[in-house]
Amino acid sequence: MEDRTPLLSISNLSFSYFPGAKRVLSNINLDLFPGELHLLIGENGAGKSTLASCIAGNRKPGSGRISGSPSTRLLSQHLISIPETTFQEYLWLIFTQGSGRLPHWSTPGSRKRKLSSILEEALGEFFNPESLDEQVALTSSNLQHLYAAILLLNRTDARMVILDEPTAVLSEQEAGILYENITRKTRSGLHVTVITHRLDEALPFSDRYTVIRNGRIAAGSTNTAADQKDVIHRAMFGGGNSHQVPREIPASDHRSFAALRDCGEPQGNGEPQRDGQTLGDGTPLFSLHNVHADFPDLCPLQDVSFSLEPGEVLSITGIRDEGLEQLERLLSGRFGRLKGSVGYMGKALSLKNMSDMRKRGIRFVPSQRNRFGLARSLRGFENIGIHMIREQNIPWKHLKREILKVFDTSGLDLLRPSGEYSGGMVQRMILHRELFSPLSRHPALFILADPSWGLDAQRREKLYDDIRSCVQSNAAALVISSELTEAIALGDRVAIIHEGKIRFPDPEAYADLQLMERYFLGQMPEGNEPGMQGSGEQSSPGIHDDGGCVEAE
Repeated sequence: MEDRTPLLSISNLSFSYFPGAKRVLSNINLDLFPGELHLLIGENGAGKSTLASCIAGNRKPGSGRISGSPSTRLLSQHLISIPETTFQEYLWLIFTQGSGRLPHWSTPGSRKRKLSSILEEALGEFFNPESLDEQVALTSSNLQHLYAAILLLNRTDARMVILDEPTAVLSEQEAGILYENITRKTRSGLHVTVITHRLDEALPFSDRYTVIRNGRIAAGSTNTAADQKDVIHRAMFGGGNSHQVPREIPASDHRSFAALRDCGEPQGNGEPQRDGQTLGDGTPLFSLHNVHADFPDLCPLQDVSFSLEPGEVLSITGIRDEGLEQLERLLSGRFGRLKGSVGYMGKALSLKNMSDMRKRGIRFVPSQRNRFGLARSLRGFENIGIHMIREQNIPWKHLKREILKVFDTSGLDLLRPSGEYSGGMVQRMILHRELFSPLSRHPALFILADPSWGLDAQRREKLYDDIRSCVQSNAAALVISSELTEAIALGDRVAIIHEGKIRFPDPEAYADLQLMERYFLGQMPEGNEPGMQGSGEQSSPGIHDDGGCVEAE
């Protein structure tokens, strides 16, 4: 960072989404320099993404000045899928955005050669050239984010690149490769601002950071040593925690919703009644037995077997394309052909109808929030209540009033369109709906894909506690996470999926992170060797294959 002439200077910038509304940004003063990696840090809803949009010219500040107009490229945390396009066409649109013309290599053959040359040089063995010919709807979200970020960094006309949560869906290895590429580009004079909550992976590569809290700059420093994390956290939260996810919904609110539903109070000893039965005879709450599923774009799932007991959290982790993506598609009802059997509460379960799964007490948090988790045109309270309108026939006027009353401590503006939410706010809203909503009739199984995606450190720890609390009343949680450390932190048991096969390390290995990282990358002993257990499937009385086994076509 020898050149100390700013590429861009921000003076007294303020912003509101509409006249008379609360300010999202207030009196922002910031200089951005060439040849630096700058971290923009803050809790969910602090204003980071809004500031990035103002810098990139996508939003007009209400007051203040932005001086300097370097060619700036912004990669949003929410990539928009374009149906019926190949992955290379999708990446080409990202790579050429704002160029004003079609490059000379825009024919399919030359386009693929150009993209492949850039990606192969940057990613090495992590680049899969065959993925460019796939439909973009079939490519995994981690490939989309990684490839798109690399391409924007290699735009020859860009002097400034802003990456909004670029590593949220990446593995630790993929994140490291991305930051190595960022470092190489900043050495040649490019300015890169990264919005992130993942300080452990970002600080070692960064030149300086800026912390935003409640729309204002709270701290900034060129000291990016690891011991700065405590300083950053104090600046982010101000020593408090003003916007907590509620650990429990007050009993009065449960009764209020129960009256609307006309479903009465819990019976007997107060434990939830689920479809007229309770578990306690050793029957697993949920299980997969010898499941095999083929995918057109990914490796197959092979003989996957596991079970969950009531009160248990099972974490499954691994490289996303090696089985996590496939398992999520299968369990979310987005893939209907499989061999094997699926059991739920002693009965066979079909995975073809998510609405039916919800009625039976299964809640799902997808990894691709904006695509499968919400309707961006609806307001926050509408996205929370939409399933209850469809499933429980609650009058809309009552639903709106009660949702706003119950969730008034969430720190979310539920009257605001969800499309204006930051990534962390979207995630919190979906978690409120699936984990904490008293509108749900005693959910029994939570399937959570990358549950802490987009959350800052304080809310992440709070979420982990809340997940454990949710399973204490005979429920269970299946966590599908591409983060090894998250899987270990959350799971009573941890499974690793690699090349479509699932394995269960010995619990004694959980404390050895280096050993678990080797397992994560597929360097696992056989099932009868020390350090590795069997399938993780426990006895499954009461589960029948009739109706639960769908043969592949």
